[in-house]
Amino acid sequence: MIEHVRAAAEKKDIDPDIVESTYRAMISGFIKLEMKVHRESS
Repeated sequence: MIEHVRAAAEKKDIDPDIVESTYRAMISGFIKLEMKVHRESS
């Protein structure tokens, strides 16, 4: 997935490092949210 978004960023002349760090932050945030929801529903 990360390789895909980096490649897409390069095609659009966007800094792939910025796009990668943004996607990694989003993924991390969603994982934390899912863990919180799971803990609260247990």
